[in-house]
Amino acid sequence: MSIEDYDQLTETLYVLQNKSLSEQIEQSIKTHEARADHKASQQTINEITGNTWQEHENLRKSNRALQAKLCKLIKEMLHDNPAVGTGKPEPLKHQCQGLWSRRFSAGDRVIYRFDDDAVYLFAIGGHHDQFK
Repeated sequence: MSIEDYDQLTETLYVLQNKSLSEQIEQSIKTHEARADHKASQQTINEITGNTWQEHENLRKSNRALQAKLCKLIKEMLHDNPAVGTGKPEPLKHQCQGLWSRRFSAGDRVIYRFDDDAVYLFAIGGHHDQFK
């Protein structure tokens, strides 16, 4: 097994073991699939699915510095290639195949999918969830 495969499996395991992230991903996939025929327009170049916006707001209220790091990371993803850059982007495996994870702190992740037109945010969370 290559180091890259090991890192991807480790990241997938981390995401799946986090109850909040797993629940957000499940809800967001349902929302995303319900809008499968939706195409992003110039006005809606990104999409926050499921209850991910609420998680963003919870983070904003509980830890503004961490929320600022997340916002910086999201801006980078929107302006550059979402598969490379800050936060060690990792494609997830198995039941999370097609999703990517990026770190915005040692224990916090943003889970997303992207295509040529948009970046879709599926989950935000990790370590900060324990403070809710």
